[in-house]
Amino acid sequence: MVDDSSTRTVPVKLDVDESATGLLHQTTDHCLDAANYVVNVAWEPDWKITSKQKLNHLTYYDVRDDSPLPANLVQAARNRAAEAVKGVVETGSPTLKREPSGER
Repeated sequence: MVDDSSTRTVPVKLDVDESATGLLHQTTDHCLDAANYVVNVAWEPDWKITSKQKLNHLTYYDVRDDSPLPANLVQAARNRAAEAVKGVVETGSPTLKREPSGER
């Protein structure tokens, strides 16, 4: 089976009124804060946690308690963080290792 799917990023200009602009910026700030928190949890000294499931278990309720984000944005921030950590690990840096399987 051949996977013909591809991902494309398309810039979209939002028509947001003045009153919603601040809320939109606050939401993106909260999402970035959540993603940074998850990256900090994933960034263990001896290995890097790249499993979205493990990161969800370790961070979900902390992020939900500390931010006004709804569940879908908490999950999106977690996914973004996990992919970022995985990308760094997969660059082949000799000092970075994935978490050993079956531990934690």
